[in-house]
Amino acid sequence: MKVPRQLTFWLAVGGMAIVADVVVNIGADKLGGRFPALRTLNNYRTGKES
Repeated sequence: MKVPRQLTFWLAVGGMAIVADVVVNIGADKLGGRFPALRTLNNYRTGKES
């Protein structure tokens, strides 16, 4: 029973990594004016020009 539990754990970790990327992108677009560091971080992560 240990293998399915470990597989579920890693699928959850991978899913959260994908969701977190989308949330940071949306947050940078919506809150970039208030928090310029968030926009700068997102531009660095995605390779966008300022």
